[in-house]
Amino acid sequence: MTHLEPASRQPDPRRREVRDRLELLTALINGPDCDPVFSKEIIRIPADHPVYPWFCSVLACQRPRHSRADLCPEHGKQWRVVREEGTDRGNFVRTAEPLQPRPATIASVVCRICRTRPAFNRELALYQRHRNQWVRSANDTAFERWLASQSPYVSYGECKVTVCDEFAESALGLCTVHADRYRRVGSPGQARLPAGSFISYEKAGRDVPVQYADQAVFLRWCATAQALRQSGQVNLRGLRPLARAEFQWSLHAHGYVRGRWWNLAWIQDLVDLCREQAVN
Repeated sequence: MTHLEPASRQPDPRRREVRDRLELLTALINGPDCDPVFSKEIIRIPADHPVYPWFCSVLACQRPRHSRADLCPEHGKQWRVVREEGTDRGNFVRTAEPLQPRPATIASVVCRICRTRPAFNRELALYQRHRNQWVRSANDTAFERWLASQSPYVSYGECKVTVCDEFAESALGLCTVHADRYRRVGSPGQARLPAGSFISYEKAGRDVPVQYADQAVFLRWCATAQALRQSGQVNLRGLRPLARAEFQWSLHAHGYVRGRWWNLAWIQDLVDLCREQAVN
């Protein structure tokens, strides 16, 4: 009589195929021939990359391209006007006035004192409490001397949103942008800090307790919230292992195909879809 193993213990050809391909891609990605830029979960690509460029083509312009165009939105508008006047495109990208980046397109800034808390003021690069302390002291001392007298605050760690690598802005555990998004959607789970938490807890060296109406709902929101969109970045966090490896290797391999650039925003859209559907 032939003995049959239970179906649950039968080898799964698909699982073996996935495992073998993941092992192959992992070896390639970790090998010496793979551009290390593409081996990370959060891929940050130089603005002038030959295949994934994301800066405007106008000389010295520091704003990101728009959609499939190679110009930022403002220069795109200017080009449409001067094109009708017969202006040569090459001359336009060489002579148009370059633009500085808008704050929303600049990578986040950390406090120059704390190093692990987000800066409230970009120009000063200071966390909110340090910024307030400086405002109160500005008339009495020089900035550099004041800096030397300050002590860092303890880090709140990374944002609790699964796909985010920004520093949390408070003991709630969310970065500045995700904290704002959390409030905008009605604060699922009603996570909140006790009133006067800085004086009662932080200043006294005590951990701040986070209060919830439903912690599971809050954590579910953190697990499903979208990543921050930043120019020149592809965020692969939260993808299943094979899907992540496929993106990493594909981006590296396509990087050798000159003249056929891929739009990073579209790539991130595809990544987000794969994450939502748990593709592997």
